[in-house]
Amino acid sequence: MAHRDSSFTEACDITEKAWKTAEAQISASGLRQRFHRQHEPMKCEKHMKDTIEQLKNLHGLLSNIHAPHRDSSLYQYFSDFRTKFFTNLTKLLGHFELYVRSGSRHFEEETFSMYTSFLYHMYVLCFKDYFSIFINVITVVVAVRSDEFWNHFRREFPDVNEEQNALIDTIGFSSPDYVSKYDLDIFTRLFGPWPFLTRIWRRLVNHPGYQKYGTFNTTFDVLDGYRTTPGSQSKLSNQSSIFIHSLALILTHFFSFSYTYRISMSRNGYWSIGYVSAEGKITQVLCFTSPMSEYLCTGKQQGLFKYPKGQACLDDLSDISNMRIKVELQRHPGEDGNLMTCKICRVNQSDTRLEPCGHFICNNCCRRIQSSALCYQCSSKILCTTPIEIQIKAIDARNSFAETDKGEQGSSKAFIGASNPNV
Repeated sequence: MAHRDSSFTEACDITEKAWKTAEAQISASGLRQRFHRQHEPMKCEKHMKDTIEQLKNLHGLLSNIHAPHRDSSLYQYFSDFRTKFFTNLTKLLGHFELYVRSGSRHFEEETFSMYTSFLYHMYVLCFKDYFSIFINVITVVVAVRSDEFWNHFRREFPDVNEEQNALIDTIGFSSPDYVSKYDLDIFTRLFGPWPFLTRIWRRLVNHPGYQKYGTFNTTFDVLDGYRTTPGSQSKLSNQSSIFIHSLALILTHFFSFSYTYRISMSRNGYWSIGYVSAEGKITQVLCFTSPMSEYLCTGKQQGLFKYPKGQACLDDLSDISNMRIKVELQRHPGEDGNLMTCKICRVNQSDTRLEPCGHFICNNCCRRIQSSALCYQCSSKILCTTPIEIQIKAIDARNSFAETDKGEQGSSKAFIGASNPNV
């Protein structure tokens, strides 16, 4: 029988204390504004409110966590995870309270975005791993120390030997001190396919359009300076008005199609792109059906994503946009010859694999089913997609012993999923 855990009770208390400290700063700032008759909001107020919202969400979840009984086989796993989580949360909220008390003149948007990001992922980590792992059968460790993870990861990808801090900084969504199953899952979905993981990661996080710790609000802040509107012309001469209007048109042409991208904090494992349209409107979209590099390359070809954060610079990602997993399907004597054809439209060649179920589909049909986020064949949830290149190998009847693929599309070799279970 599960019981209320004292560590998570304490975690609730320090989380509540942190958000009340932040709210007190907002209230005190409001009083000062009224006293001095100021009308501008406190610096970074909306970003602080984002952090407060995440603190309240986390508090509500922590208050409902119960520990397995000490005699349970799950208890040791739970205890290890709880220790890592509570230590990390205590340190994070300690820094947060000191920062909030330092006064609004020291506030920076990126710092609040960092806290918001960590707290969001800690919330999802608890919700995802606690309810789906601790209640069900645990077969692997939920989280490991960052240095322990690095030792395994470096053996798998020796090309990142000198980039430990940068990699851990990216993959540590819920903590800089440990890496959880959740962290690795999200990282792999964002920067996969697995064989090209480090190369894609390196290109995307060093791209001028990448927004670290980005949120919905910070994306508007980044792009707001790149949408131009003509100023009032009532007090200007006709010649000045024409000049100002012409300059505004030139600036609008240049700054329109500026863009930035970030890791989504509403759909785990997906990217979000924010861009300025030709009309000067800021739009944010989620990238569902293709890898991020393909979205950026396609958007650039269509003239939609031209200037990363307003910069006219080289941002070519074509070297990683065409990376595909080669999947070999084995055709047995008497089998249907259309193994490569999409099972939905029956016209296009399958070039996308749904993860984690592994069924194949063409990119056009993948876009059509994205609203349901469910596989067309097995109805399992689609967590991400992998671009593939299918190769057919005819099998002699005497050697026809290969195992059939899940989607009844022949048998598959090199079936690399959304995450590697050995790391």
